[in-house]
Amino acid sequence: ALRCRKQLVEAHHVAPDELQYPVRDAAGRIVGFGDLAWLKRRRPLIGEADGRQPHSLPSALLYDRRRANEFVSSGCDVVRFTWADALRPPYIQGMVRRALAASLVS
Repeated sequence: ALRCRKQLVEAHHVAPDELQYPVRDAAGRIVGFGDLAWLKRRRPLIGEADGRQPHSLPSALLYDRRRANEFVSSGCDVVRFTWADALRPPYIQGMVRRALAASLVS
């Protein structure tokens, strides 16, 4: 997450507003913490940075999928990055820019 954050801070207009953002369901319960969050949009955009080792295990993949679904059903949009993505700053920066721009269309 730190590598992704650094790349996004260095890019123009894509630094996250918050780190470890608490995502809450309709009842106000925390369903998880987003690694990165952009809040100045219609729906918060949560960026999840998945490390190579812990997130490659089947149990972690299932957990990550369920957690992303909880974020979406709580009113957030989600973008996910892998360790390999962190080695490609233009990809991460472009993905965030497009996701942020998508919220302006609706």
